[in-house]
Amino acid sequence: MPNISLSGKAIDGDPDTYWINLFAADSTWQSGEPGNATNVSTTKQGKWLYKPIPDKGVYANDRAGKVVFFFRNLDPSTVKVGDRGQGHAYETARAIAWHVDSL
Repeated sequence: MPNISLSGKAIDGDPDTYWINLFAADSTWQSGEPGNATNVSTTKQGKWLYKPIPDKGVYANDRAGKVVFFFRNLDPSTVKVGDRGQGHAYETARAIAWHVDSL
Protein backbone atom coordinates (compact mmCIF):
# COMPACT_ATOMS: atom_id res chain seq x y z
CA MET A 1 0.00 0.00 0.00
CA PRO A 2 1.44 3.41 -0.98
CA ASN A 3 1.58 6.69 0.87
CA ILE A 4 -1.34 8.83 -0.28
CA SER A 5 -1.30 12.61 -0.71
CA LEU A 6 -4.67 14.34 -0.89
CA SER A 7 -5.76 17.91 -1.31
CA GLY A 8 -9.21 19.39 -1.18
CA LYS A 9 -11.54 22.08 0.00
CA ALA A 10 -14.60 22.61 2.12
CA ILE A 11 -17.75 22.38 0.03
CA ASP A 12 -20.02 24.25 2.41
CA GLY A 13 -19.39 27.83 3.41
CA ASP A 14 -16.07 29.32 2.31
CA PRO A 15 -14.06 26.96 0.05
CA ASP A 16 -11.16 26.70 2.53
CA THR A 17 -8.42 24.43 1.20
CA TYR A 18 -6.39 21.75 2.99
CA TRP A 19 -3.91 18.97 2.28
CA ILE A 20 -3.30 15.66 4.04
CA ASN A 21 -0.71 12.90 3.73
CA LEU A 22 -1.55 9.34 4.75
CA PHE A 23 1.60 7.35 5.52
CA ALA A 24 1.33 3.61 4.93
CA ALA A 25 4.29 2.37 7.00
CA ASP A 26 2.97 3.48 10.38
CA SER A 27 -0.64 4.46 9.54
CA THR A 28 -0.06 8.07 10.56
CA TRP A 29 -1.40 11.20 8.91
CA GLN A 30 -0.40 14.83 8.80
CA SER A 31 -2.43 17.74 7.43
CA GLY A 32 -2.13 21.44 6.84
CA GLU A 33 -3.87 24.52 5.55
CA PRO A 34 -2.55 27.69 3.91
CA GLY A 35 -1.11 30.11 6.47
CA ASN A 36 -1.35 27.47 9.23
CA ALA A 37 -5.10 28.12 9.37
CA THR A 38 -7.57 25.93 11.27
CA ASN A 39 -10.63 26.54 9.10
CA VAL A 40 -11.03 22.87 8.14
CA SER A 41 -9.39 21.11 11.09
CA THR A 42 -7.62 22.09 14.31
CA THR A 43 -5.90 18.70 14.71
CA LYS A 44 -3.05 18.26 12.22
CA GLN A 45 -1.81 14.71 12.86
CA GLY A 46 -2.75 11.30 14.19
CA LYS A 47 -3.41 7.72 13.07
CA TRP A 48 -5.62 6.60 10.20
CA LEU A 49 -7.39 3.38 9.26
CA TYR A 50 -9.51 2.02 6.43
CA LYS A 51 -12.92 0.50 7.16
CA PRO A 52 -14.86 -1.39 4.47
CA ILE A 53 -18.13 -1.22 6.46
CA PRO A 54 -20.45 0.32 7.57
CA ASP A 55 -19.21 3.52 5.85
CA LYS A 56 -16.42 2.55 3.45
CA GLY A 57 -13.46 4.88 3.58
CA VAL A 58 -10.47 6.22 5.46
CA TYR A 59 -10.86 7.55 8.99
CA ALA A 60 -8.17 9.96 10.25
CA ASN A 61 -8.22 9.98 14.05
CA ASP A 62 -6.57 12.18 16.66
CA ARG A 63 -4.31 10.76 19.39
CA ALA A 64 -7.34 9.94 21.55
CA GLY A 65 -8.97 7.97 18.72
CA LYS A 66 -11.62 10.58 17.89
CA VAL A 67 -12.38 10.88 14.15
CA VAL A 68 -11.07 14.15 12.68
CA PHE A 69 -11.53 13.44 8.95
CA PHE A 70 -13.55 10.87 7.01
CA PHE A 71 -12.77 10.28 3.33
CA ARG A 72 -15.76 8.36 1.93
CA ASN A 73 -14.94 5.58 -0.56
CA LEU A 74 -11.17 6.15 -0.37
CA ASP A 75 -9.73 2.62 -0.52
CA PRO A 76 -5.93 2.54 -0.03
CA SER A 77 -5.65 -0.81 -1.83
CA THR A 78 -7.18 0.46 -5.09
CA VAL A 79 -6.57 4.23 -5.00
CA LYS A 80 -5.23 5.98 -8.12
CA VAL A 81 -3.89 9.46 -8.75
CA GLY A 82 -6.81 11.61 -9.81
CA ASP A 83 -9.44 9.80 -7.74
CA ARG A 84 -11.97 12.20 -6.20
CA GLY A 85 -14.60 12.04 -3.53
CA GLN A 86 -16.26 13.70 -0.60
CA GLY A 87 -16.12 13.32 3.14
CA HIS A 88 -16.33 15.19 6.39
CA ALA A 89 -14.13 17.30 8.68
CA TYR A 90 -15.68 16.57 12.08
CA GLU A 91 -13.96 19.23 14.21
CA THR A 92 -15.47 22.01 12.10
CA ALA A 93 -18.60 20.08 11.00
CA ARG A 94 -17.83 20.74 7.35
CA ALA A 95 -18.41 18.66 4.26
CA ILE A 96 -15.19 18.37 2.24
CA ALA A 97 -14.10 17.34 -1.23
CA TRP A 98 -10.87 15.37 -1.70
CA HIS A 99 -8.56 14.63 -4.64
CA VAL A 100 -5.62 12.18 -4.81
CA ASP A 101 -2.54 14.18 -5.86
CA SER A 102 0.16 11.51 -5.61
CA LEU A 103 1.01 8.03 -4.38
